[in-house]
Amino acid sequence: MSETMTRGDGWRFHQIGRRIERGVQTGRLIANALAPSPQPPDVALRLILELAQSLITYRSRYMAAIDAVPVLDLTVADLGNPRSVAYQVADIRALVAELSKGAGPADAADDLTADARRLAAGLPDTVRDGGGAAAAGPLLEICERLMNLSDALTRDHFTLVPRPHMLGPYRRT
Repeated sequence: MSETMTRGDGWRFHQIGRRIERGVQTGRLIANALAPSPQPPDVALRLILELAQSLITYRSRYMAAIDAVPVLDLTVADLGNPRSVAYQVADIRALVAELSKGAGPADAADDLTADARRLAAGLPDTVRDGGGAAAAGPLLEICERLMNLSDALTRDHFTLVPRPHMLGPYRRT
């Protein structure tokens, strides 16, 4: 569908929806994988890379054992990785700017982009100071903000019609 649609607002909404879903799924996946577990940490980190389809990129870029800081850098902060949370947020921001009728969703997308950049910039220190699990809270907050952006776009661009109600009893004849 993405390949055959004309590049109008319908396509933009389709792309925004895909990016929001991917950003939320990736963020939640990482946050859940970083939760304390009886498994060794490298098992969770490898799972993150595999599910984010970034294992080959990680190996070609870092050529080292799997470590939390580069894994989170690649899957959360890397604007060049089309599976990273930051990539999703940046693409959403660009798409929202192209279709935005009002300032609300565009401003929310700008704020989200700024917060995602701050999260990404502080990620190595967060992981070093508190372990990988320390990144879970901010990631889940970004996921929540992505969902709120989806709601703001819905309110701004779509007519929400109330459910019809019946004026009298319905009788089938």
